[in-house]
Amino acid sequence: MSAEQQIFSNREKVIGSDRVWPIFVLSLLAFIAVIITQVVTAITVLLATKDAETGFAEAAEALPQTMMHAPYFVTSLVISGLPLAVIALVAGYISAKNQRQSITTRLGLHRPSLSWADWPALLLGSAFVFHLAVGLVWIVEQFIPGDESMLRVYQNISTPWAIVLIAVVGIVPGITEELFFRGFMQRRLLRRFSPATAIGITTTLFALLHVTPHGIALAGVMGLWLGVIAWRTGSIWPSVVCHAFVNSAWNVYQVGRFQWGIPDLPPLWFGISGAAIMLIAFAMVCRKLRRISPTTLASTSPVSPLHRSSASS
Repeated sequence: MSAEQQIFSNREKVIGSDRVWPIFVLSLLAFIAVIITQVVTAITVLLATKDAETGFAEAAEALPQTMMHAPYFVTSLVISGLPLAVIALVAGYISAKNQRQSITTRLGLHRPSLSWADWPALLLGSAFVFHLAVGLVWIVEQFIPGDESMLRVYQNISTPWAIVLIAVVGIVPGITEELFFRGFMQRRLLRRFSPATAIGITTTLFALLHVTPHGIALAGVMGLWLGVIAWRTGSIWPSVVCHAFVNSAWNVYQVGRFQWGIPDLPPLWFGISGAAIMLIAFAMVCRKLRRISPTTLASTSPVSPLHRSSASS
């Protein structure tokens, strides 16, 4: 066996010994923390909106509708995203220190291997995948009626709050969810498992975070796509940008339907040409991602002096 083969084999042994159970424990803690923050936020809103003339039971009954007012909804979204970011950063820092890496490398925060010309195609290609996910949600709705409570946000929102909503619903989940799932979780799983397994596990947990069957279907499709992007580019920033883009674009459409006169369905020519452009962009992105050599996380794993000495013998 050559020295290079021996070093690679030793690195594989080091990687194979990595423990992944902390990932699942931290995922459970993160999910619980998200639920707790949402409950605390709801209770705070309940206490803040209840007046002397309104009974507690009556105020509690109206709470779901109250939470659909833009200020409360946006606040809840921001607060519930904090546990994911905090756990990813703290656990990522500890993990990076143990592995003698920078936190930038550990969480995939470095610059991606993409040119500026690749970004428009990446965004449009992600929009194509999002439309496939919406199609899957439509199929699910044929068997399980969807929850239309979110429509109240769009129906009653003012233009200033609509702008805030569109920005927040893109930026906050785009950063916090990608930081935790594609950064902290997936990159650790890639050290132990094949890319398909690592992306599959990450996507499953990412989808379950969205709770409802419709949310799981949507997040499942998008999670696979975002996982492939993060893996092939070696950075979470492309998945952050794509996640934020599709979230914000979808909310521009929803707000526009109720507030700005955007039709539910575009003209036929617009729909056909738009679908063609997105499909072409998707094909271009897939071709680009296939040409990129994904960062081998094995190469960032420290090799013990014993392994180095055995390789040189």
